[in-house]
Parts: sequence; C-alpha cells; structure tokens
Amino acid sequence: MVEFIFSDEAGRIGVGNYYLRSVVVIPEKEYFEASNEFLSLKEEYGIPKDEELKTSDIWFLKICQEKNSPNLEKRCNKRLKKYLVDSKKGYEYYMEFLEKSLKLIPRSSVIIVVWTYFFERVFKNQRDIERDFLQTIMLRIEDELKEQGKRGIILYDVAFLKPLSRFYSEIFLRGEFVEKYSHIKDSIAFEVSTYSFGIQVADYISNIVLNALRGYKESRCLFIKYVRPKLRKKEAVSILRTGFIPLYLEHYRKGNLGESLIQKISWDLGL
Repeated sequence: MVEFIFSDEAGRIGVGNYYLRSVVVIPEKEYFEASNEFLSLKEEYGIPKDEELKTSDIWFLKICQEKNSPNLEKRCNKRLKKYLVDSKKGYEYYMEFLEKSLKLIPRSSVIIVVWTYFFERVFKNQRDIERDFLQTIMLRIEDELKEQGKRGIILYDVAFLKPLSRFYSEIFLRGEFVEKYSHIKDSIAFEVSTYSFGIQVADYISNIVLNALRGYKESRCLFIKYVRPKLRKKEAVSILRTGFIPLYLEHYRKGNLGESLIQKISWDLGL
C-alpha cells in the first residue's frame, strides 16, 4: 500500500506576513473512498465537479455578506458568480460544505505544517525559503513513513511544476540531513487541483492554518476541530518538531520576538 501525500502553501514571503507549507498524508485505500464521497458532496451542494471552490472564495462571500455589499456580483469573477451569486446561497451554506469536506479526511491521515512569520526583515531570498520549507517537509515525511514502514508519493498542484520539481530533485539527490530518501518516491508528481480531492483538501488545510495563525476565530475553531487532531506526533518529542514546525523564528532575537510568537501561537492553538 502506498501513502498519497498532498501539499499546498499559503501566505506571503515578506515583512509582516505569515508563510507556511502543509502536507496531508492519506493511505491509498482511504483516499479513493474519500475522493468519491467528495465528488458526491460537491454535487449535493451544487458545486460543479470540474471546478474548485477555494477557502478564500468562502471568506470573500462572508466579508461581502457582513458588509452587506451591493457590489458582490460585480466583484465576482465568472467562475464564482455561478454559485456564489446566482445560486443565492449564503456563506454559511458553503461553510457547511467546507466542514463536511474536512470530515472526509480519513482518521488515519497525518498532517504536517511548517510555518514562519517575517518580522522586521527577511533573511533569505524567496527561492531559498521555498526550498527550505520543502526540505523540512520532506524530512518529516521520510521520518513518518520510515516509522510506519510505508512508502509514499508526494503530489502538488501542477501550477508549481517548474520550481518545485527542481527543488525536489536537488533535495532528494543530495540527501541533506538524511542518509538517503528511501520511503518517498524519487520524483515529485503533479495534479490539476480542479480534479483532485487531495490537492483541494490541502488547500483547505493551508488556508485554515494561515488564518488561525492570523487570529481569525472561525479558522481557529476549524483548526482545533479538524487539523490539530491529525498533526504528526511522536512520543516524548514536542509537536513543534514533528507536526507544527516553526522555521527561522530563532533569528529574531531582539525583544525575544520569535520565541514569544511561538509561545503565543502554541497557547492560542492549544498545542
């Protein structure tokens, strides 16, 4: 049996922003069952099977409703207009869809998140940061699969094909911090997110984590209910080293900014 490992990123690389990459590891058999249920769920909620409803779409509708925006139709692109405006459904309707989608993630799944916040400066260029995040994720995945005696294949949105495929090969072949990668496939794979339950649910997870970090109450509730229970854990090891890993924050020593943020986030999210 093979583990399918789906990944997505959220946030921005820049001063005053959070940035993260997450993965969800789903066993092969459970994945196909969940994927079929997801298609049925989209049909139930009137979401075209060949279109992708992103978490950011739902938050957009929420903001427009709360502000009683008369320009919702004008602000929607053609894709969103079909079921956010024409269907006359409120954001609560699509939040219900989101929660039911998150419930489809099998219990045996494992989630790993690598995150950071950029205070007064950014220490590296964007390419190196993206590579560091990918490498950290790959190391944790390799460790998890090795412990479980399983093999896995990592899948990303095809929109990131060129940069990620290059980074992945560099990391895999060089094998930094690990003797060799023997539990993840030698080449990264890409899927069209529109047709992939795994890529879409990875988007949900990344967006929920990002907004939970930013302090949004609704996202924190979703994080605590659906993401936190599946974060990778290891006996006698902090979850900040196994499933919810901060990067770079030790560099912000002035005023103990980095350590203070880690403590605050850990408290707020119940880690």
